[in-house]
Amino acid sequence: HDYQNMLLSLKELADFEDRNEFKQGVMNLEEYFNVRFASNEIWEFNDFDNLKNPYVKSIFISKVQDMRNMKITAEFSCPKIIEDIDIPVFDLVRVLGITLDNAVEAVSGNSDGRIAMNIMKVRGAVKFVISNTVTGPH
Repeated sequence: HDYQNMLLSLKELADFEDRNEFKQGVMNLEEYFNVRFASNEIWEFNDFDNLKNPYVKSIFISKVQDMRNMKITAEFSCPKIIEDIDIPVFDLVRVLGITLDNAVEAVSGNSDGRIAMNIMKVRGAVKFVISNTVTGPH
């Protein structure tokens, strides 16, 4: 929801005629994220840098942050640079968001809950693997 609210505020700012005010708003948002995440242990995941699509990177950073806040062990791997993904980006972000939310829901309340996320290129295609621990009857 943080991202939605910030995006909404930027959209409002974009309606102004003053481009400098809009640029300043974008710079303030960037500074906010740099300060918020710079001191955060989330950046121990250096593989985030290999995700070159800002929308995909953002959903993973946001969801891993949520996992950390919920005390869920999160493992993230993207060993190679991923630039182009052959699917409309907002469709992909929606699918990834739902999948990650489902994984979080599955491990919520489990003290041994763990979610592993792996992104790789396989024969020219990008493959996303998201797995989580399972407890109880299957």
